[in-house]
Amino acid sequence: MRPFYLTICALLLFQTNSGITQSLKPFIGQSSIPSESDLICPIQNYLGSFENSGYQLGDTVHDFTLYDTAFRSFTLSESLKKGKPVLLISSSYTCPIFRGKIPIINQLYEKYKNQVDMYVVYTVEAHPNLDISPYFGKVNTGATNIKENILYRQPIHYGDRLAIIKDMLQNVQLDVPVIIDGPCNEWWYHYGPAPNNATLIDTNGVVRIKHAWFDRDPDDIFCDLISYLQPGTVCDSIPTGTGKFTFSMISDSVIYGQSGSSLYAVARIENNSNATVKIEVRRLLNNMPAQWSSSICLDVCYPTEVDSTQISLKPNQSMDLIVDFFTGPIADEGSVRIGLKNIDDSQNRSIMRVKAITQDVTDVKSISENQENFISIYPQPARSSLSIYSDAYSYYQLYSPNGKLIYSGAFDEHILLDIQNFTAGIYILKLSDEQGKYTFRKVIIQT
Repeated sequence: MRPFYLTICALLLFQTNSGITQSLKPFIGQSSIPSESDLICPIQNYLGSFENSGYQLGDTVHDFTLYDTAFRSFTLSESLKKGKPVLLISSSYTCPIFRGKIPIINQLYEKYKNQVDMYVVYTVEAHPNLDISPYFGKVNTGATNIKENILYRQPIHYGDRLAIIKDMLQNVQLDVPVIIDGPCNEWWYHYGPAPNNATLIDTNGVVRIKHAWFDRDPDDIFCDLISYLQPGTVCDSIPTGTGKFTFSMISDSVIYGQSGSSLYAVARIENNSNATVKIEVRRLLNNMPAQWSSSICLDVCYPTEVDSTQISLKPNQSMDLIVDFFTGPIADEGSVRIGLKNIDDSQNRSIMRVKAITQDVTDVKSISENQENFISIYPQPARSSLSIYSDAYSYYQLYSPNGKLIYSGAFDEHILLDIQNFTAGIYILKLSDEQGKYTFRKVIIQT
């Protein structure tokens, strides 16, 4: 940590040279360049409200120094010395909301980069693969990350965090400079443990815009910046009128998986009208066995205890509605029913009904060992193809690790499935006969 008297001297020198009156709170975070081998400090889960986290409007913030991927430093007080406000946007590659907002971040940067210094601050992984999400207190990799193959563990070393950022910058076009929270995540703790918040700091170090989510209705980052930079300007970016939405299932309404796994069902909400539609989304039924829970993901992913929210879709905009099931260690089933209602047109409504079923799935042995059970599935683990033999069963269904139906059909004793483009993981095979009797088997696929 930087010695206190050096911090005071630096601030006094800053005030003298800049002509700007500052009273930033004491320095936090890195006092020296981090090493790639530095361990990431234990991450404390944050299960509270993002609106209440971090600094609020009118608060004075702490000074800090962070580094980019080339280890070039950024110090808040030095940036404010230029006489421009600073906009800080928290991020992580495993946050689908952040990834979806990158085009808007780039547009904002292009429009206001001469008036505002903007930085994306990379923090902890929001939805790491296999590891606990700090915003859920349990593993929640997320349907979108699985679909897009954004599967990263929570970093152990600072170098692991750098590697993820470098992957991100190769795969997305992000025009805004990226600076990286230090190994002990002090920026994240102080500026708000949230996956994609936004904080605008004026030249006196005071928060003038605070969004729990960077740009989510009713907050509009463009309008708020215009109002700050051009006081008195009226801004309304939402088209008026009464819009309508349509609803359709993308996944099956019944999903299968292994006990203790996380499963998901996906639907799509679309606005094909020429006006904005405001939609109330409410979980009407949450029939969960012991040690199970569910959560809703829309424009953001909500904690398990949140039952309702409101979204807005602009003309020709669509949004996925995802229900995550966090299942328990014992085979069971749970169901969720969600109601959707157009706030301005009570006749425009829909219902989403989904069920998750888990089984205690057994491993599959070789042909000779398993002949007495009339089932053989090999090789295990499988990499490019999967053979299924059975005299007892005639129908099959293959589900992804998160319950999505991939293959299904009938077979006569044997079938060969192409799996060479599948991601690695434990898949579930359901075999059934003409009378409807069925069994489950575990299939391990490696890349």
